[in-house]
Amino acid sequence: MKKLLTALLVVAMVLSLATVAFAADFSDTKDLGKDAQASISKLSGLEVINGYPDGTFKPGNSITRAEFAKIAAITGGMGASADVLQGSPSQYTDVAASQWYTGYINLASSQGWVKGYPDGTFRPNSQITYAEVITVLVRLLGYNDNLPGPWPVDYIAKAGALDITEDVSFNSNAPANRADVAVMADATLDCKVVKWDNDTEDFEYKEGKPTLLDESFDSA
Repeated sequence: MKKLLTALLVVAMVLSLATVAFAADFSDTKDLGKDAQASISKLSGLEVINGYPDGTFKPGNSITRAEFAKIAAITGGMGASADVLQGSPSQYTDVAASQWYTGYINLASSQGWVKGYPDGTFRPNSQITYAEVITVLVRLLGYNDNLPGPWPVDYIAKAGALDITEDVSFNSNAPANRADVAVMADATLDCKVVKWDNDTEDFEYKEGKPTLLDESFDSA
């Protein structure tokens, strides 16, 4: 019995230390809800979204399309592949090779997670809207334009059904802020990934029903 209690105590201490090591302490997130703080800490620990050199996170700041392409690539577990593509030419006329964001945009585009505009541009420095963020997050899970309904209703509806947007209030056309992006990305990581089945003409869970966290950060 003593050995069992000792083992349980050791496990509890290890988990406690791991939690402390995982947490990121930003000076300007104290006024956020505990769930938002936890999401920011988790995403920072996974190096999906980082803070600033002055120790702040700037939760109310908006995010550009280029910045979110980076978030998408890392959340999708392909950050290393994006690094390889940094020097490659882009399909978009306003994305030059060897910019800090080039590889992330190239990678995210190749996976079908992000798309450009009909004029051939990507507009990397434009603010990304909530509708665009939600669309990319849902695509990271394996969903695509086979979802029923017009855009962005189709993706927003699926995100709602998956509880990705449960803790976020938003205007779909408004610029997304960093805190809400962290909360939604965290929720997405806990969702199961799917693939389109041509036989059933529906989305099916992948074998073993892994979550996005399982697939992208299996060593985390």
